[in-house]
Parts: sequence; structure tokens; C-alpha cells
Amino acid sequence: GNDDGGSVVTVASGGTFDMNGGMITGAKATSGGGVYVDGTFNMNGGEISGNTAEKGGGVYVNSNGTFTVNGGVISPYVKPSNVYIA
Repeated sequence: GNDDGGSVVTVASGGTFDMNGGMITGAKATSGGGVYVDGTFNMNGGEISGNTAEKGGGVYVNSNGTFTVNGGVISPYVKPSNVYIA
């Protein structure tokens, strides 16, 4: 998982998070400022914005995680990336 504890949402291995609305904002972490994914994250709506991290300011997808975007917004673009796939 995300040992630095900064992510707003951590999706554990075997877990599923469906985001249908709302906002995830204002977090800071080493990996995955907004969402750290070790399981399955389905983004169907809502907004992930204003989060920062060394890898994946908005979303960090670990090597065994799955991230599907069907809708919603991830912004603003910040370096090095808003979405990081390990």
C-alpha cells in the first residue's frame, strides 16, 4: 500500500472503489496524492484535482491495480503526471 499515508483514498488489493461523483482534492503523498490503487478503481464521474505527489498526483496505479475511466475529470495537469501506472 501507500506507506506515506497521504492519499485521500487507498484501494486495497482485492478491493473495488467506484467513484460516481464528488471531489477528491487537496492531498499530498509520495505516490497517489488523490487515489492509490492496488485493487480496482472505476471512475464514472466526479473530479480529482489539486492533489500532489512525486508519482501520480491524482492517481497512482500499482502494478496489480486496475484503473478504468468512464467519465469524470482529472485536473489540473501537474508534473510529473496526474496518473502514474507502475
